[in-house]
Amino acid sequence: MVSIARALALDAELLLLDEPFEGLSPAIIPLVAEGVAAIRQSGKAIVMAESNLHHVPDYIDKLVVIERGEIIYTGSLSGALGDVEVMKIIAGAVDAEPQT
Repeated sequence: MVSIARALALDAELLLLDEPFEGLSPAIIPLVAEGVAAIRQSGKAIVMAESNLHHVPDYIDKLVVIERGEIIYTGSLSGALGDVEVMKIIAGAVDAEPQT
């Protein structure tokens, strides 16, 4: 959180966030997510690396799924959620079902 504040104080045009929710208390995650959403709405560009699909905000412009250094999917979050093969990799599930 301090790193994000520091970048904003420097008036950065682009924020690179690497696992911004990792290690946070579950009670704090919604507040940080709201802050990231507000930063985005202010016109700042954000690139976020996140391994937990539940932390990926639904307002993202583009989702890129990388498996072992190879891009296996580029598109919308809803498209990834509806793609059984992508969900198998994301969720690690053998029989992942697409979500509606």
